[in-house]
Amino acid sequence: YCSAQDIRGNNQAASDDCKHTILIDRTTEKQLSLDTFMYIKYESHNRYAVSKDKVSYGIINIELEKVIPLEYQMLSAIWYNSRTIDSIFLAKRNNKYGLINTKNEVIIDFVYDRIGHGDGLFSCRKDGKWGLISIDNEILIDPIYDKLIVPYRPPMNFFVVSKDGKYGAVTRDNEIVLALKYDHLCLSDNGLFSAKKGDKWAIIDENGKNLTDFIFDTGDCYNDLFRVKLEGTTYYMNADLKCIQFCPDQAVLERYGLK
Repeated sequence: YCSAQDIRGNNQAASDDCKHTILIDRTTEKQLSLDTFMYIKYESHNRYAVSKDKVSYGIINIELEKVIPLEYQMLSAIWYNSRTIDSIFLAKRNNKYGLINTKNEVIIDFVYDRIGHGDGLFSCRKDGKWGLISIDNEILIDPIYDKLIVPYRPPMNFFVVSKDGKYGAVTRDNEIVLALKYDHLCLSDNGLFSAKKGDKWAIIDENGKNLTDFIFDTGDCYNDLFRVKLEGTTYYMNADLKCIQFCPDQAVLERYGLK
């Protein structure tokens, strides 16, 4: 073969002309499908996205049966919290995005310029603005924000949003939790926020209470930790504001009331 790539279990996508691909058994080299494809990619739960021309895409299963016909501009699994969501696919048709299930039924209408990954709740962009929609095709937040960020891990209680260059946070019902007054904002898995004003960052809670002053040069959210920079040292800090890795001198921490 010109190329062969393991795609799942004992299956390989193999090509003898570096253009058209078939599915074969890696051990026996037996051809598993009569169809040839120009694109094969494992997506989730023993299902493959395939295309014969890289124009129209569909889904086949491990038995090589067509689950979704080759009629979409794009198909991919939905990822959330480091796993794929079973039986739902992000799809593109007529240059618009929607969600479909394995019965090729529309779950979310094809009216969006983009749909973000999630589990039950999805960010959606329409006419250049972002909103929030549920798996039931219910618009929870109209597309009014320049950005709307769905938390990468549950619980999905708060959503960081931005408008006109300022950041804040809202609930799924678009109730303001943090006013849109920050120059940047990120939500940690621990439920606290890292907020930026001017060129400095602070850690705040959902009520907008400052747990630290605006003292950090950087303030990234990293899973349930914060990666901050203080007096030239970048280190990791937990929700108790305690340094857990790459700590600066104790005297530096004590100077700012940190651990």
